[in-house]
Amino acid sequence: MLFVAALAIASAACAREEVLDGGQTRGELRTFTCSFDEETQTKTDITKQGKTVWSEGDKIFVTNGTESDTLTVDSKFAGQRYFEFSTTLEGKIYVVYPCTAAKEVKDGKFTLEVPSNQNGLFGSANIACAVAEDRYVKMKNVTSVLRFKVSADAAAAVKVVSINSVNNKVSGLFSVDMTSGSPVVSTIEGNTYSSDVTVAVDGNNGNAFYATVIPGTYTAGFTMTAVTLDPHNASESKSTVSDKELAVNAYYDLGTIGDALKPLAGEGTQGNPWQISSLADFLAFAYYVNDGNNMKDQYVRLMENIKNVTTPVGYYDASINVKKQFIGDFDGNGKTVSLNINQTARKSCGLFGAIAEGANIHDVTVEGTVNSTFDDAAGVCGLVNADNGAKITNCVNKANVTSTSSYVGGIAGWVDSKSNFAIDNCSNEGNIKGGRSVGGICGSVRTGNITNSKNSGAVEATLTNNNISDKGVDLNGVGGIVGFANGSFVSRCSNSGTVTCVNKGGGILGHGSWFTVSYCSNTGTVSSNGFGVNGGIVGSAWDNANILNCQNDGEVNGTFKSGWTGGIVGSARSASKTGKRVIAIKNCVNNGKVNVAGTEGSTQGVGGIVGHTWSYSNAPNRVEIYYCTNNGEVTVTGKEGGSVAQSGIYVGGIVGQSYDNNNWTQIPIYTCLNTGKIHGGQFVGGILGCFDGRATKSRTDINNCENRGEIITNSDRAGGILGGGRTNQTVGGCGSRLDNCLNTGAVKYANAETAKPLVGGIAGAFSGGRIYNCYTSGTVTPVSGSPVENVELTLGAIAGKSLNANAECSYSYYLEGVAANAIGTESARKVTEGTVCSATAEGVLAAAVKVNNVSCTNVVDALNAMWPTNDFYYDWTTGPKYSLTGKVSIGDGLDLGNGGKL
Repeated sequence: MLFVAALAIASAACAREEVLDGGQTRGELRTFTCSFDEETQTKTDITKQGKTVWSEGDKIFVTNGTESDTLTVDSKFAGQRYFEFSTTLEGKIYVVYPCTAAKEVKDGKFTLEVPSNQNGLFGSANIACAVAEDRYVKMKNVTSVLRFKVSADAAAAVKVVSINSVNNKVSGLFSVDMTSGSPVVSTIEGNTYSSDVTVAVDGNNGNAFYATVIPGTYTAGFTMTAVTLDPHNASESKSTVSDKELAVNAYYDLGTIGDALKPLAGEGTQGNPWQISSLADFLAFAYYVNDGNNMKDQYVRLMENIKNVTTPVGYYDASINVKKQFIGDFDGNGKTVSLNINQTARKSCGLFGAIAEGANIHDVTVEGTVNSTFDDAAGVCGLVNADNGAKITNCVNKANVTSTSSYVGGIAGWVDSKSNFAIDNCSNEGNIKGGRSVGGICGSVRTGNITNSKNSGAVEATLTNNNISDKGVDLNGVGGIVGFANGSFVSRCSNSGTVTCVNKGGGILGHGSWFTVSYCSNTGTVSSNGFGVNGGIVGSAWDNANILNCQNDGEVNGTFKSGWTGGIVGSARSASKTGKRVIAIKNCVNNGKVNVAGTEGSTQGVGGIVGHTWSYSNAPNRVEIYYCTNNGEVTVTGKEGGSVAQSGIYVGGIVGQSYDNNNWTQIPIYTCLNTGKIHGGQFVGGILGCFDGRATKSRTDINNCENRGEIITNSDRAGGILGGGRTNQTVGGCGSRLDNCLNTGAVKYANAETAKPLVGGIAGAFSGGRIYNCYTSGTVTPVSGSPVENVELTLGAIAGKSLNANAECSYSYYLEGVAANAIGTESARKVTEGTVCSATAEGVLAAAVKVNNVSCTNVVDALNAMWPTNDFYYDWTTGPKYSLTGKVSIGDGLDLGNGGKL
């Protein structure tokens, strides 16, 4: 086609449902004559430059606002100024050339797109449209045209010419209103635009080229830059006009370029690197790499701040499976690059679109915007393929990065490495938004190290597969630092930005397997707005992971649609049947509030440290929790502010729900402390809400743990240490072992009218296992009012009720007066006689207890006699005090109410 296209009826028509409303609006075949409006169009400056004729293969888009045809010109209309076409579309029709420009058509208003990459042929990207009610279609041009010429005397073949107008809307979506009969053009508020168009020259020096742009006022004028693939004759940049008004159908000649090409300074060595001092230099660098020159063992240094970069260095084009990657050394030299990238092709993008092994990107700051409709988008580097290592260090991203697809990050989008990839000492301040695998620093990383990095920007993922139980290969994560990680280490990183997820969100890491997160902290709010899991540090951990020495101070918010929510980890699942699959959570502290609220759906587990754990078989395939402290309030509220019963919602100060799916798992929760108020749900515990064992001899071991927080159930089953176990734990040996645990928190149930609340100072509903060498001084009562008659059937100072004869309660003690009985009188098995009794505030036992052949009359002596070799021991200062001799510390001791502490 020489200018605007013409069309003929095609043998087949294709619908474009993305721009139309639904409905069937076909009728009799009608024939239309299509031409340009002779009175208003052919006398314009544009049409004086060449004939308006159609070419074979031109395509137009025809619609009636409900259905559409895409029609192709065949050879018999080639070279004609008008044509005839037929369609069965009923009613008024709307026509757009080229068909790819049409994005939405309705009621005489068109949403169209000027492409940012053009081929330079006269009229090739020009857009025309028409509205027709009878058989005559009069097309009208709705864009403007710029002309330039590439000098025949250019010292090297020019690859592209970029036409740029800083802060102006040169290409992208725009609106055309044809209701008055003449086109009225406007840009769309809130839309993303590119401030340039790039015209392919491809070495055709000496020829004239044409670029189509959106009509409007260009206050910055135009800067034209010619770029070659020869670093010694790299580029020429020319500002052609300072201020220009381009009306609809306007034409402007920018002049000639290419006769004054300049080299890149330097030679590309470490001692004399290629030097980037201008936008023209940067474009020459970018197109040199994009043409397939990977710059191995070459060095590039940024000498000045660069503005308005629209072309990434390197790319991965998924549509043709081609990678052009940079593998040299890029020294940002402390300078800043401003990006204005709007990627609509299936290409990776960022300052660097793609790098590979050997690349070293360092000391650069990126600002501006990166917008993409494809995977692998980031401020610094979209895609990293580095089997044997690459590095991104000392980099800062301030750009807002948005993608409607996956693998989106502030520093890197997708990282795929077998070894030695590192991001170190980097930070992100921009807002990062994508579909899946979204991170403030890195969207997705396989086999890499991310260290000493921080994020303060808002991070959001918008897509989900609505499955909270996905395996470790699932890529739904969104994290303040990393979205998804496999075989990777994240260490000494921090997040202060908000993290919003649909599925699998974490303050540091969204989701991963075979990873370690250590010495990391989060102060940002983490929220789930759909069906998913989220945690203050890690959203979801799957198979063989370590979360060590981490602290969360940010709020973690979920809904009843959320599966599992935790102050440190949302869900930890060691669910493989074979191999080593330990998930270890050690030395972590949560100070942030954990909130779950909503009016629909169901939540399975909410915890101050972990919402939900799943262990498949005995060590090493299990989830282990050691030396963790929760100080945050954990609250679950429902339709009536938490006053309604909420069955099947498990809430714990350390773990909400612990699930065991095989024999002899022995899930350990050791040396943990809760001080936060735990309120809501059913199965509520200061340490563990619910143990759900599903096989013979499956159990959880809760050792050396203490609770100081107030425990409130909105339904039933609450305990200072354990809320309860599922009733199917009647299988042999299945249950919970509570050894050497302490509680001083009050245990309450919301409704005083509840006949059987199943509440106790140590455990609520106790299914199998044992309570051994424990002490509680917490009161056990309703939140308000007086309990109903016979409530003591399932209410006890130590346990509300043992649900089967396998349960054992021995060598345990309680402060006198906290409840009428040690254990609910309806219990299937009562306490072991002579080993359980009350103690006064001074620690004097109601009756002597013989422990390991020693007769004890004081609770401190009895506790110490049972546990002589443990790290824990009890001494007497102003009263009983609980002390530690080992390397860990879980607090100052527990107040007995007599001025002393236990």
